[in-house]
Amino acid sequence: GTLRVASNPKLSSLLLPGLRAVGDSLEIQENPALLRVETPGLETVDSAFVVSGNPVLRAVAASRLERVGRFVEIYPNTALSDLDLPALRFVGGALTVEGNDALSELRLPSLEEVGGGLNVDSNAALEAMGVPALRTVGGFFDAEANPRLGAVDLPSLRDVRGDFEVRENPLLRSVDAARLREIGGPLWFQDNPALSDLLLPGLESIGGGLELRRNPGLGNVDVRALRSLGGELRIAEDGARLPVQRWLPDG
Repeated sequence: GTLRVASNPKLSSLLLPGLRAVGDSLEIQENPALLRVETPGLETVDSAFVVSGNPVLRAVAASRLERVGRFVEIYPNTALSDLDLPALRFVGGALTVEGNDALSELRLPSLEEVGGGLNVDSNAALEAMGVPALRTVGGFFDAEANPRLGAVDLPSLRDVRGDFEVRENPLLRSVDAARLREIGGPLWFQDNPALSDLLLPGLESIGGGLELRRNPGLGNVDVRALRSLGGELRIAEDGARLPVQRWLPDG
């Protein structure tokens, strides 16, 4: 069943060393004094893994967690600085990391597949995002309003079945997804003033439009393999040296 730890005003530490599996959801919510969560033996959660609304929570460690059947939500935990999920390989639904103002790094080194959307949004201190093994996103990919994020590197990503959106990241310099072949929806890059390099050299198909708007530093767009564009091309208020047109399919 569901394991829910919620609204405990004096709880400061949650340690569950014997927990191996949760048959439904694991929910840790709105515990005002909670500082740390550790589940060192946890390997699977059949439904949802939710950590939300814990204002002084600093660390979440689930070092053996490999699979979450539905969704993962980490939001908003404003003091969270350490999110340790090194073994996580599969999320059946959406993965959301949002509003964690102290989180400077998002490292998911084993993550291969997200069945729903991947949303990294409004994390005030986030500087680095590392998902080197990620191959498939079954919904949208959204990196938005992360004011210190410098780079998005997705070296293994091949397929995003929804929209691909990168917006309002003022220090973002580069996005590199060299193996990405297909985007099911539109590709949007908007209001990333420091962005200079958009490197998608393997991208063959975009199901929607391609929109580059208000990225004034953007001088290098590599979509050399693009053969199919399902919507409109819109480029507005971007750098003057964009070579994107020469890679676009006819018509």
